[in-house]
Amino acid sequence: MAKSQYSSYEQTTTFLNKMALLLDGKQEVSLVLDLLRKGSHWAQYKMWLEQIEADWKKHGSFALALGSTLPTLEPFFTDFLRKAEQEGQLSQGLLQFVAFRETKESGHTEVMQKLLATLAYYLVLSVFFVIFLIFAGQYIVPNFVSISILSRVGSEPPITTQIVTLLSSGVSVSVLGLLVLVLIYIAARADLRDWVLKRSPLIGDLFLQLTRIQVLNTLAFLLRQGYPIHDALIMTANSLDYLPYQRHLQEAAHQVKQQQHPTTLDHFSSDNIGHLLLDVKNGELLADLLMRLARLDFYKLQQRVPVINTILMWLLSLLFGAFLLLILLGLYMPIFLLFSY
Repeated sequence: MAKSQYSSYEQTTTFLNKMALLLDGKQEVSLVLDLLRKGSHWAQYKMWLEQIEADWKKHGSFALALGSTLPTLEPFFTDFLRKAEQEGQLSQGLLQFVAFRETKESGHTEVMQKLLATLAYYLVLSVFFVIFLIFAGQYIVPNFVSISILSRVGSEPPITTQIVTLLSSGVSVSVLGLLVLVLIYIAARADLRDWVLKRSPLIGDLFLQLTRIQVLNTLAFLLRQGYPIHDALIMTANSLDYLPYQRHLQEAAHQVKQQQHPTTLDHFSSDNIGHLLLDVKNGELLADLLMRLARLDFYKLQQRVPVINTILMWLLSLLFGAFLLLILLGLYMPIFLLFSY
């Protein structure tokens, strides 16, 4: 996710939480919408409420109205909430869904995603700084060395050499420095962090491990709500945007339908969870087992990230120091030439 998506995820969860609490107080839906509209000073909330009310009146389903309006909702949200709505348990369904989003495991994975995105951003900055050091170093260091040697031996460089040196050092370093800052700004705006996050060999494995943990948590939640194993696998697959894992879950659902052990689920945990789904008949017990496995895998992931974070922070500090040094050197050289002339 990008930074704006993180913010939207949190805002959506808060919005659903407020709505669930008001509905749980036995308020009518229309009154809840009116209360939220009057109590909110945030324009985005008011836009959501207007769209929800319009869709609710049009389709006659509050669950469908929420699912079609709010961003960052899991794909199974509408189906799950419609089931609760039909059973007259709308507020309880909303509270259960919010609890799913705010469980310790789910909350931790959201925090971890932010941390991984930060690490990816460090990599983006490091790449730009390295590019700057390579190109700027080719101009600045040789010229600085040559001028220093000539000044010490008492040989005055020709005026053409001084002009070339002035341009190649001061102007070049200024332009390159500005270019690096522009690229950093573009990287932040274009969310290149997400691209690095999913493709960097250094962080890619952490990202996939985090995705596996989220798969286990989502499966556990759906099984706890009484969904059959086959349906829970399909709904979890639809909530992912990583195609290989989608295929693993779809294949697992097919195996379950054929009364076979879903062995492709073994990709999601160090334990052979594929045998659990058919051997354990109690959905609540199976959900607890999956959540325990997710928690163990999360603790393993937690131990790896701070080490990588520290390494990248030191690397970025060194590169940034070299960046500033070359900038200062490039500004010093023209001044040095003018005074020595």
